[in-house]
Amino acid sequence: MGLFEEVLAAAPVEGEIKINRNLSKVDRPIFEIVDVQKFKGETLTPLMQFYIAPFITYDPNFVCDIPVSKSEIFKIALNEIAPHFEKVRVVRRGEETSLVVRNLKEESKLIFDELLKEGALNELVSDLYGSKHDDSQDDNFTEYKVNLAEISTMKHNDSDSIIDFLKESTQDILLSPHNWLFENDFKEHIATRILANVCNSMKVTVNSQKNKIVWIEVGGLHV
Repeated sequence: MGLFEEVLAAAPVEGEIKINRNLSKVDRPIFEIVDVQKFKGETLTPLMQFYIAPFITYDPNFVCDIPVSKSEIFKIALNEIAPHFEKVRVVRRGEETSLVVRNLKEESKLIFDELLKEGALNELVSDLYGSKHDDSQDDNFTEYKVNLAEISTMKHNDSDSIIDFLKESTQDILLSPHNWLFENDFKEHIATRILANVCNSMKVTVNSQKNKIVWIEVGGLHV
């Protein structure tokens, strides 16, 4: 097996999909509006950059749903991420809690733009989101499994706060890298090498017409 192996779609099985229309009260989401402190810093930590970047280089109308079921993760998200957004709410569904943020504040955008201009962004963030996203798409997508054994993994101390947060927040993440080509150089990306060091599986979804990677699915995040 090389770096990539195509994932063949399984034929649908009749009656396999079941939809539960009888949601219990526990299943129904509870929404809470959150008042957050104003951001008073002069720069952005790597974790702040990671969650702010898609609103600038991808879509200003982007909505980010951050799993925060653990109390320590909820506190970090509320103190470090939430202050950069105009609209913040908590969504609770049973034992699961998430923080939903939208409308990036102008002052945070200006700080990020300055870091981007100076080439001072965290390397993982810059690798994933350091260029404008090409949002033109078609429907011709192919999924590939990534052979992690082919990747020279690395630990990146400056990105520890991002990785530690993601590992405690959720075991699986979906990332949309900007302008990554589907080629063997994928394994040389800093973001690929950092994430491969802390996950059990990785898949990529490819726009076959443009030969670009649309999504990276990272599974089984671990210490």
